[in-house]
Amino acid sequence: VHGTTAGAACRLYLARVSTNCLGVWLLLREGNVMHEVVDVDLAGGQHRSAAFRALNPRQQVPVLQDEDGTLVWESNAILRYICNVFSLDDAFYPTACPARARCEMALDWRQTRFYPSLAKVCYPSLGFSDDWDAVPAGRAALEEDLALLEEFWLADAPFVCGARPSIADYAIVLPLLMLEATDVSVPPAVTAYVQRFADATAHNWDAVVGGFQEYLGGEN
Repeated sequence: VHGTTAGAACRLYLARVSTNCLGVWLLLREGNVMHEVVDVDLAGGQHRSAAFRALNPRQQVPVLQDEDGTLVWESNAILRYICNVFSLDDAFYPTACPARARCEMALDWRQTRFYPSLAKVCYPSLGFSDDWDAVPAGRAALEEDLALLEEFWLADAPFVCGARPSIADYAIVLPLLMLEATDVSVPPAVTAYVQRFADATAHNWDAVVGGFQEYLGGEN
């Protein structure tokens, strides 16, 4: 159990090789939300068990189970839930309408465009998929996505919504780590963005990404 928020712990079901899980876990730690981590053995098929289907009928991680039994799945929905239920600082999930709209746009872009492109490019190299035929199209889309990240989302500030990381950054940065398994040339501005985020979350960064980095080392 990790965190300092008073009350019973919520429970996060995750796989440490899944970057969709890591942003959620990092937010819980950075927000000092008391929580318990439950590792789900994807390689062993634990996510396909009847017990896990009761938590998430889509049989995917992450899943957040709150102390009252509320179950939330889909990583971006969990990020929003954590901010709302545990009353995190506004920097995580801006309340002012223009900044909130920008955060929501970034989260939707990440989910519908950016992450699918990353998955096509990175999953085969990570051993998560054998669909090598999708890689060329994924690379073409990802080149556009990385340019948009640099030229639009990060054009005027160090993070998507301003001077401090928001949940949009938590959603975007962690999946970028998958590119380490590929030979994709990452723009220097995007590499610098990842480092800024790592520095901003330095107290918890290594603990959260360590399992994924270890997996990367094993794959390489």
